[in-house]
Amino acid sequence: MTSVRQPGQSTARSQLLATPRTPDSVAAWLLRHLDALEVRQVSRASLKARKSNLAHFNAWCVEHGIERPQDVSHAHVEAFQRHLFVYRRTDGQPLAASGQVNILAAVGAFFSWLVKHCHLPSNPAADVELPRVPKGLRDPMTASEVESVLALPDITYAQGLRDRAMLEL
Repeated sequence: MTSVRQPGQSTARSQLLATPRTPDSVAAWLLRHLDALEVRQVSRASLKARKSNLAHFNAWCVEHGIERPQDVSHAHVEAFQRHLFVYRRTDGQPLAASGQVNILAAVGAFFSWLVKHCHLPSNPAADVELPRVPKGLRDPMTASEVESVLALPDITYAQGLRDRAMLEL
């Protein structure tokens, strides 16, 4: 089975969370985790993002025959990370490194929650190295933006003259 989705191919990730197969399934535990986050009054937008990220993990678990959180090993989490690296969105583009980090962070938080509440002895997502998110450069200022910044200091005062001189360097 390939982990590369073809452009235009749809997935039913959110439906996988809507109908857990068993009370001990990954999906059932993911829903309990989301309920716990809601009780902690996590924002609606954060819950929606977390649900989407965890639904992606649940879909991968179903595809790979992983039924329960106890069945997930460190090697599985690393395989899921490789899946995210080769995964393609509906437009054919790869997931950005920041998107991969968000999904893996949600998975790590889920397993941390299971460990904290004594449902797992250890976190299989611990010590997974997250992808590096490249720091992009800002777009350069336009000539009009430069002029407006240079016009900010009040040059009728000594401090304004100093500030203008510093800006022109």
